[in-house]
Amino acid sequence: MSTHEHTAGGTPDVIDNGDYFTSAGFTGRIYKSVGGHTLTPDEAATLMSGGEITITDGKTRDGRPFRSAPTARWDPNAQPRPKVVLTFPDSPRTGTGDTGKTTGGGPTGVTATLPDGASGEITDAGDYYTVECVKKADGWPVRFYKQVAGRDLSPDDLKQILAAGEQGAPFEGFVSKKSGRAFSARLWFNPKKEPYPGLAFLFEDRAAG
Repeated sequence: MSTHEHTAGGTPDVIDNGDYFTSAGFTGRIYKSVGGHTLTPDEAATLMSGGEITITDGKTRDGRPFRSAPTARWDPNAQPRPKVVLTFPDSPRTGTGDTGKTTGGGPTGVTATLPDGASGEITDAGDYYTVECVKKADGWPVRFYKQVAGRDLSPDDLKQILAAGEQGAPFEGFVSKKSGRAFSARLWFNPKKEPYPGLAFLFEDRAAG
């Protein structure tokens, strides 16, 4: 993989390493993909210099545009390693959150309890929630997106879903992307959902079976 340097006036010499940027005087890696946006060398230089950039074309992991344009900054104190973090304009800056990628309102004060008895507080992480006791196989928290099929989910909704287990919790107000029609369904947490664990629909005929 070829490496070349890019110099932005008054900013560090940015080294392009393919998937990420570095520089001779910078400790860490700034990955090119940030919130669905591909960073330019100039943007990477701004972050390395302690500045912020605004992400106007950002997307969630499932391809949905962000509801608002977040700012990106380099956080040398992020855990488990330094990285670029996002802060949304309608959310207070609370650090890196559970994932180290997006920030939100922080702890919601709502505790979710799973059928097996495990419990943990629900945290607002921007476009999604995380739950202290619900993690993927790699140890990172599962993301529970705040909007599902056009319906906003509150922390209390998520609490109800997680408590219901495989039977799911009933909700109204979903809207089909294909037909535009409103529909009702149960939502449940599917730990085996691909490509990532998350919420899934369970319709009444299946729930009854």
